[in-house]
Amino acid sequence: MPMLHAKISKELAEKAKSILLRTGSLDHARKIQHRRSYIYFPVVIEGENTKKLLIDAGCELVDIKDVKNTHADMSTSLREELGTDRIGVRYDILGSTIILNAPDDMDMERIKEIAKALRKANPHIKTVLAREGAVSGEYRTRSYRYVAGRKSFQVLYRENGCVFSFDMRKTFFSSRLSFERNRIAGMVRDGEKVIVMFAGIGPFAIEIAKRSPHSEVIAIELNPYAYRQMLKNIELNKASNVKAVLGDVREVCKSYREFADRIVMPLPKISVSFLDQALQVAKDRGIVHIYSFVEREKGLEGLIDSIKKHGKANSYSIEVLSSREVRPYSAQEIEVALDYRILLH
Repeated sequence: MPMLHAKISKELAEKAKSILLRTGSLDHARKIQHRRSYIYFPVVIEGENTKKLLIDAGCELVDIKDVKNTHADMSTSLREELGTDRIGVRYDILGSTIILNAPDDMDMERIKEIAKALRKANPHIKTVLAREGAVSGEYRTRSYRYVAGRKSFQVLYRENGCVFSFDMRKTFFSSRLSFERNRIAGMVRDGEKVIVMFAGIGPFAIEIAKRSPHSEVIAIELNPYAYRQMLKNIELNKASNVKAVLGDVREVCKSYREFADRIVMPLPKISVSFLDQALQVAKDRGIVHIYSFVEREKGLEGLIDSIKKHGKANSYSIEVLSSREVRPYSAQEIEVALDYRILLH
């Protein structure tokens, strides 16, 4: 039976996969296919924006027959277990773990039914968890409820040629930032000195280091658990050019004045309050990648104005290099990524 796929050359496949993971459009119920010099990603696409992103990335959307009709198996499983082909719940797959993002008012029995159907359609899945509540606290953690399968909160997740191990409950991690990590790693020139603030378990830092083995990456993290896991992930990925530092960005940056060719600030909630530290560690013409939550209407302009005002007060100016919407955050806000260059006076 013909099914929609994103066809792309093998050279551009990682970029396309990152878009699919970020937008939740990769159909995990079907296998990725390899045919000659092309890769075919099975997709379920809702919305013209995702189609445009894929086409701009070099994809062609085509209907092909699957080698094994696992999508039909998925539909059969869902109909048998749930009485419908669609589960009505967004989810992420991290290695052998599925993370359900179920509505707060969804009955637990219904969640267990969904978990059973997804496990039946994805035999490699060992554990199903469900998010509970929002990200909160000093370390940006979230609660998770065990739903089905092996009772474990430990994840082994592969992304962009790297592998990461961590406990979902003890640190913040989002697979939906895969595209951003790949994008920034691809921009780093080998030999650059990079500072990653709020580094977590190390995904930005390690992916940069692996892509540019002669770069020097300083990864700063406040959460002791995330720091320890970052050390393990550095070892797992043989990324010896990453130096993990445990501590507060405000204090650690004092030791790296005018060190960085590039600074990554992936803490959208409060990143703007660390502009002093970005300036402190930046070389002249250093590049900053800052993530921030902004209002949907003209919020990006407000972010740029805030940085320009900081520059005026601290004797530097900026050159805006690029900006993009990363993801919706709420009805009123979106997360954006802004890349800019610091020009010291």
